[in-house]
Amino acid sequence: MKKLIFLSLLTLFAAACAGDGNTESNNSAGKSEESQEHASSTDTYDPNRGEGKFADVKVGDKLDPAMAQRGENLLI
Repeated sequence: MKKLIFLSLLTLFAAACAGDGNTESNNSAGKSEESQEHASSTDTYDPNRGEGKFADVKVGDKLDPAMAQRGENLLI
């Protein structure tokens, strides 16, 4: 009985993953939509996108050994 259930589930999984086999028309339609989206996205390109609000970060000259030890202890 377990073998029958397993075989049935395996067959259902294979059928669900198989698709309709018509990949050429799906890919060409997806590429044309993608190119249209890409063309519209270049008009609104922001060169500073992804940069944080901190432009100048000043780091001290000396390292605090106690803080370094606490950080190292966190990793262990």
